[in-house]
Formats: sequence, structure tokens, C-alpha cells
Amino acid sequence: NQPIADVEGVLPEKEKRAVLHKFLGSCFVDRSRVKFEYMLILYGGGANGKSVIKEVLDGVFGKEEVFPNLSLRDMAKDDDHGMLTRKAIEGYRFSYCTEMSPKVLSDPNMAKILFSGEGMSGRAIGENVSVITDIPLFVCNSNYDWTNFELPKSSDKDESLARRVLLLSFD
Repeated sequence: NQPIADVEGVLPEKEKRAVLHKFLGSCFVDRSRVKFEYMLILYGGGANGKSVIKEVLDGVFGKEEVFPNLSLRDMAKDDDHGMLTRKAIEGYRFSYCTEMSPKVLSDPNMAKILFSGEGMSGRAIGENVSVITDIPLFVCNSNYDWTNFELPKSSDKDESLARRVLLLSFD
């Protein structure tokens, strides 16, 4: 009968819970009307609850609303494979990847496109290229240590990627 804020061991830091609530709750926002340009990276060692977030998403929204195990590297490719991958996520509420290294974010311009929620090119097999506008929110689980990782910049004053990537440590 304890309030959630008092339960020990489940993201006890109030700031971390607020980030998680904000991100997960944003799936109810119509991104064509409200700008929400974030990606959430859950990071830390194993057995700490990161993958429970995927189970919660599947349980609350149903597996048909969560694209499983997306490869951001494949999605970022500027070729036919990339377009097929981008088209596959269209219409999902969330896209979840089970592992991501910091290398995936090496191109800040591509990362901005992926997380902006703005239209991007894609195509299904046997179809013409079209603009995908119903883009899911990206959640990634990572065992890499992102603590000292510096997000890449396209210039010295570019903070666009730092504003879009939410790093949430599960320690």
C-alpha cells in the first residue's frame, strides 16, 4: 500500500521517473500537430529493468503497436534497404531496439531525421517511394556505457542531437 514514489528499487530517482513518464506519455500526442522530437536510450548493465519497459509497452499497447527489434543502422541507410526498413515502422506507436551502440548516432543529420517525426522516404516491396509521416517514437535498450559519450555535432554550436536523445541510466 505504498505510493509509487516510495517504492524502492524501481527507478527511485524522481528525475528519471519524470523523463520516462514524459517520453512514454508522449505517444498520445498527435505528432503532426505537436512537435516532439525525442529518442529514449535506456542504458546500464544487465538485470536492472531496462527490458521491462518493452514488456510494459507490449502489455499496455499490445505487440501490434510496438515494432520489435528495429535496427537504427539499417533504417539510416540511404539505399533501398533503408527505405524498406523505414516503411516497415510506419504506423506503429513505438519502435524498440534491443541493443544500440553509440556508433549508430555518428551522423547527427540522419539521427535528427529519424527522431524528428517529420516525413522521410520509404517504400514497401513492389511499391513506389512515398513519404512516411506516421513515425513511431524510438526506444532503445543498451548495455553500453553512455555516461561519458559526447553526442556528435554538425558544428560547434549544434545542440540538435543533444536535445533529441534522452539518455536514461538504469543503475
